[in-house]
Amino acid sequence: MARISTYGLDSKPELGDKVVGTDTNASASFSTKNYTLQDIVELFNKSNSLAVADQSVFLFQDDLSEGRDVGTISFSAGGGVGTAFSNITSLIFSKNALGGVNIASFLQLFLNIDVLIAEVGNINNYGRYKVTSISDFNLDNTFYEIQLTVSDSNGVLSEDAHYIFSEFGGSSSSSIWTTVSDGISYGGGNVSITGGDIFLKSGAGNYLNISTTISGTVFSTVGSGIISPNMIFNVAGSDSMKLNGTNGGLTLNKYTSNSTASSVSAINPIQNLYPNNGIGSDTTTDLGVDQEGNVVRTTQEATWKLTAAQVNAITTANIGTTLISAPGAGLLLIIEKVTFMVTFTQDLTPNPMSATQKYEIIQFDNGAGPGVVGVMRGDKVNDIIGQGDPDGSGIYEHDTGFASLNRIYMPNTPTLIRRTESVGSSSDLPPNVTHMSIKIRYRVYDPATF
Repeated sequence: MARISTYGLDSKPELGDKVVGTDTNASASFSTKNYTLQDIVELFNKSNSLAVADQSVFLFQDDLSEGRDVGTISFSAGGGVGTAFSNITSLIFSKNALGGVNIASFLQLFLNIDVLIAEVGNINNYGRYKVTSISDFNLDNTFYEIQLTVSDSNGVLSEDAHYIFSEFGGSSSSSIWTTVSDGISYGGGNVSITGGDIFLKSGAGNYLNISTTISGTVFSTVGSGIISPNMIFNVAGSDSMKLNGTNGGLTLNKYTSNSTASSVSAINPIQNLYPNNGIGSDTTTDLGVDQEGNVVRTTQEATWKLTAAQVNAITTANIGTTLISAPGAGLLLIIEKVTFMVTFTQDLTPNPMSATQKYEIIQFDNGAGPGVVGVMRGDKVNDIIGQGDPDGSGIYEHDTGFASLNRIYMPNTPTLIRRTESVGSSSDLPPNVTHMSIKIRYRVYDPATF
């Protein structure tokens, strides 16, 4: 044999090309032999000798007459040559790779992961699956039974072919997902559950606990730790999400408030307590943030939409009719703004009402009688109609106090409404007025926390 350096270089090696080597088998007496590149590739495949971190190679075994071999995948009942990848729902995997290395722990990493099973040498034969279950095979505990859900595939299983088993796509996160009860355990990507709890961990002690309901649209939080300011909840198929704590909760809704009373009736000024006339006319509230970042209620708002007949029936008695009930012992209800909206039909010759009629929002002072905190005058109603608004509506608004802003508020005092002129055609609203809406912005103060 000539010196190696005297042989020319082949710039395009092919699988049929040969190399020279030594047979180390004792029976071969270390003799020199030829080896094709194809033989070497098959040796690597059969022994699983190529070190790729997230994959392993298995031989597909269809003949089980002499038992399952190490390093193989097979169907539970054997056979299966020509089975389409799209029809595979489970396979039996050896816990030992070709070459005998135990890979049982490694295979467990693929639970709930997207994987690829592809034929070595013909990569166009493949199936992409989600691993939904990994358990000991009941007939041989040196094998796993792995349940698979197909998401994409092409081709069929070939006889005596080797197949790569690897993660598809890679992990999207290094965070740890652990479970309780009937939840799931997952290392990254998307998670979908139908029951149980998920704990999202980011180091020791910091986690978010999400407890699902039957509908999957309501979440209960929080565990002992922190929520990342970059954490985003996406609730599919729902327009609301609830975050519940031991002392209260927060509901996030896609919602247009219709918190409007439809009669001259009292509402309870304390949030979450419904008014006398039922759900739908409770107040809304502004939210503020204190110096520690806590979200708190501030100014509240209540609205009454009254028909013309209801407005004309408002009492002229000095005591009036209650709109907002007394807030409770020691609490003060402060009116910040009153807004009136008049809606009317397009009548080119409206009959004006009495210009001196007044609709007064009042609170009683201590021993001083009723104090006016807001008013709508008849002349302002006439002005709104006279503007000829094509939309048939107009607004009159002012800060509270009307005559002066330096009035005194007394604790536990209701807010009332009254008219100043008696019933009569000129004292009533003009006949083309359909509604008058009253919106009151107010705030409840507790002297102990003022």
